[in-house]
Amino acid sequence: MIKQARIKNKKRLYTVGIGVLLTFLAVYLVHRPLFGSFYQSTAYQLLIPFLIGSYVSARGFRDGKEIGLLLLYWCWAILTRILTRDRPLWDSLQWLVGMGTMILFFSAGLILEAKDRDKLFFWTSVGTLIFCFFAGLACIWSAITRSFILYPPNNDGIGYESAETWRISFFTLHPNITAGIFVAAFCVALILLVQRKGCVLFRIWLGITLVIDYLTIALTLSRNGQTAACIALGLTVGILLLDRLKPRKLWGRLFIMILALLLVGGSVYQLYEPARKGLWTIYEKTQVKAVIVAEQDDHSAFAVSDEEDSSASATDKVSAGNESSTAEYQADDRSYLKSGRTKIFKAGIGSLRLEPKRLLFGSQTEAVMKFVHLYTKEPVVPHFHNAFLQTVNLVGLPGLLLVLVFCILILRNCAVVVLSPADRFPAEQKIYVLPIAAFLFYYLLEAGLFTDASFREAFFYFSAGILTGVYRQNKNQGE
Repeated sequence: MIKQARIKNKKRLYTVGIGVLLTFLAVYLVHRPLFGSFYQSTAYQLLIPFLIGSYVSARGFRDGKEIGLLLLYWCWAILTRILTRDRPLWDSLQWLVGMGTMILFFSAGLILEAKDRDKLFFWTSVGTLIFCFFAGLACIWSAITRSFILYPPNNDGIGYESAETWRISFFTLHPNITAGIFVAAFCVALILLVQRKGCVLFRIWLGITLVIDYLTIALTLSRNGQTAACIALGLTVGILLLDRLKPRKLWGRLFIMILALLLVGGSVYQLYEPARKGLWTIYEKTQVKAVIVAEQDDHSAFAVSDEEDSSASATDKVSAGNESSTAEYQADDRSYLKSGRTKIFKAGIGSLRLEPKRLLFGSQTEAVMKFVHLYTKEPVVPHFHNAFLQTVNLVGLPGLLLVLVFCILILRNCAVVVLSPADRFPAEQKIYVLPIAAFLFYYLLEAGLFTDASFREAFFYFSAGILTGVYRQNKNQGE
């Protein structure tokens, strides 16, 4: 009994550390001036491999094929950097150490019991929600004032640098990355609402946070981010319907999920444009009031002094001093097929033909995009806008096969959990599928997931580990 209690306490201590690290990544943009150098420090470069080694030595490959595939992929990525003679060794080590965190975040959900696993997800998620709540409020305030909120420690901030800027600026991040962060918060709010966590006031706050996250995602004008959030909401409605109707047949459960996904997800996607237009309307009305007040002040000043120049109206003065008052609303009429990404996808496949050795062990990090200019006229293309294309070009076909098998197993786990009867997996457990499904779609149109180590990737692996832990625990109990 004492030995089991010690092992249990060690597991809790390990997973609490993982939760703290995930929260640390979530608020990285805020604490970067103080702790940004920590990620490049020798201590961090040694800490991550030490934790991975401790996990492997204690657990081995007992936690399933999924964690084994991630370990093999990480080892293969290390080998490809040696074979391609990629950049200075220390720089490559920093990238590889960051990628190793996928193993840590995924493992957290595998080693805990159900109650401890739920607690870990709850307290880790609350930190993310609080950050995105205040950051989302700042984004919405910037949208209705067309202003830029400066964050002095970073010398950047949140908002719009000019009235003609239509995608929200969130520190130094690209709007698509910003959308990914708020998609994670959106999924977390949905999960905690379905699980009925906390008191009534806490759930009301979750509902408000959900709306704030939705509006912020709309302000990014990220189509893949918007679609990912709609997928999460559609799945939520489908899971709640399954829990309420309890259909006995598998085809009935599958039909309900597909119908909810298409109807709810499709309908909610159509609300992004009205949401942006509504915020713009608020901004326009405040500008009209400002012009009226300025005109009244100008007439009062003109009545007192005859030396004022009456040739210039107050409206002209306000327009000259406030460029944003002349801007007109622009709807987002872009489509997926006309975004230029199809040419980038062709460039990703074409790069493999032009440099066949990439299929064996990838290419150097700095050279992975060197052939893109042959396929697209865009001046700068930072990545292939697809996680799988980015992976095969960077670490070769063996690395791609490893992550494909990993994704197939994760999708298998998701399908079993969601489509099983409610008495086997209740809605409170099925709902963990949201961030997994949302981000797997999101990364079909974004790079990363297997080649980066930001908060978005960390949260995906954390959620995938939680759901895999639910699946395996239920499977073991059934056996």
